[in-house]
Amino acid sequence: MARSGEPFRYCVFDDTLATLLAKAVAGETLDGRPLVVLRQPEFRNLQECHLIYFGEQSVLGPTLQADVLRRLTGSAILTVSDQPGFAARGGMITLVRKRGRIHPVINTDATERAELRISAKLLNLATLTRDGKGGVQ
Repeated sequence: MARSGEPFRYCVFDDTLATLLAKAVAGETLDGRPLVVLRQPEFRNLQECHLIYFGEQSVLGPTLQADVLRRLTGSAILTVSDQPGFAARGGMITLVRKRGRIHPVINTDATERAELRISAKLLNLATLTRDGKGGVQ
């Protein structure tokens, strides 16, 4: 459980997105907690993240990314990407373009292992998939 006032940390492996996100959340809070963006976080500090985003411009290749996802298995850290097939490879949420809009693909196996609850509203909007299954990605 997060302590009051402890920052909510977005860890972003995509320099372009990290810069934009940092500007967007500057001065913002979530339940009284400041929102902080960490760009290219070190692997030893990933357990301090609340959300990890592997952007399309990520410097991490598929092998290193898979290693990070394996290390995070069961951790209550939301993993998100806009890379095709991310949810099928064990990530939690893939953001895909569908008819000009962003559409979430959610890997329910990964979110269940992390004991994260996804809102019913988001689940109703999303395509649901399981480990290693295709889905619309």
